Amino acid sequence: MFEWQLPLIHWLQSFSPALDLPMWVITLTGNFEFYMLIIPFLYWCVNPQLGLWAMFAAGLSDVTTTYFKQAIHLPRPYWAYESVDLLSPIGSSSFSTPSGHASGTLTFWGYIALFYKKTWLWAAVLTLVLLVGISRVYLGVHFPSDIALGWGLAIIILFLVLVGQRVLPPTLGLRKPGRAIFYAFLFSAVIITVGAVVVILSKAPIWLDHAHHAFSMNGYVTDGGVLFGALAGYVLMRRDLRYSATGSVFKKILRYVIGAAVLAGIWLGLDIVFEPLAPENSPIGFALRFVRYALVGFWVSYLAPLVFVWTGLASRQKRQKA
Repeated sequence: MFEWQLPLIHWLQSFSPALDLPMWVITLTGNFEFYMLIIPFLYWCVNPQLGLWAMFAAGLSDVTTTYFKQAIHLPRPYWAYESVDLLSPIGSSSFSTPSGHASGTLTFWGYIALFYKKTWLWAAVLTLVLLVGISRVYLGVHFPSDIALGWGLAIIILFLVLVGQRVLPPTLGLRKPGRAIFYAFLFSAVIITVGAVVVILSKAPIWLDHAHHAFSMNGYVTDGGVLFGALAGYVLMRRDLRYSATGSVFKKILRYVIGAAVLAGIWLGLDIVFEPLAPENSPIGFALRFVRYALVGFWVSYLAPLVFVWTGLASRQKRQKA
C-alpha cells in the first residue's frame, strides 16, 4: 500500500553514505533528550511561561502521536520493504504513522515562533522542520505520508494550545492552587487512562517481530508525570516565588549548568534506585516511573527556580499594583 512512496525514499537514500551522519544529527533534534536540554533553558533563562507552554505543546504532541501509532499500527519502511535500508544507527521499535519527530518539531518550535512573532524565526523553524522530515524519510524510518500526517497533527495541536492559553488564566489557578494542582493530576490521569485503553484495544500481530515495545505504556506515564510535575510546580512558583528569568549572562549560564546537572541526577539516579524495586511494565513500575518524571517536571518548574532565588542567581518579579 506504500509502493507509490518508495521512489522518493530510494532517491533520498541514493545519497548514502555521504549524508548519513548529517541526517542522523538533524533527526536527533526531534528526540526527547534534546527537548530535555532546551525546555529547562527556556524556563530558567528566557521566560517561564514560554518554557511551560513549549513543554506542554511537545508533551501533547508526543502523547497524541503515540495514540495514533498504537491505534493504526502501520509498519516502518525498512520493516515492510527489503529495498529500503535502515540508515540510522538505532532502529525503531514503535510503529510508523504519524511521525512523532515531524509533529514534535513543528509543535515545539512552531509554538516558540508564534510566541515571538518574528519572520526570521519562522523561516528558521520551517527550515528545521523540513530538514527533520527529510531526515526521517532518508533514514528509512518513515514514509513521506507519515511526515505529512505528523505536520497536520502538529497544526491541530498548536491551535489547541493557543486556545488553551486564551481559556486558562496565566497563573493557572493562582488563587486556588490546590484545585489547579488537582486538575493537573486529573489531566495526567486522563492521558494515561486513554493510553491504556488504546493499548488494550489495539492488535497488530503481523509486525510484532519488529515492534517489540510498540504497545508499551511507558510513553504515556512519562508524559503524564512530566506534565503533572511541571504544571503543579508552575502554579506554586507563580503563587509563592514569582520567579524572574532576567539576569546577567553569567548568572543564566550558572543556572543552566547547575539546574541541568541536578536534573540529570534526578533522571538517572531515580532510574537506578527504582529499577530493582519492581518490573518496568508492572503497576508498581508504572507508579515509580510516574513519580520519577513528575519530579523531573517539578524540579524544572519549581524547585530549581527556588534554589536560584535562594542563592541569588535569580530574582523575584516585583508585585504589580492593582
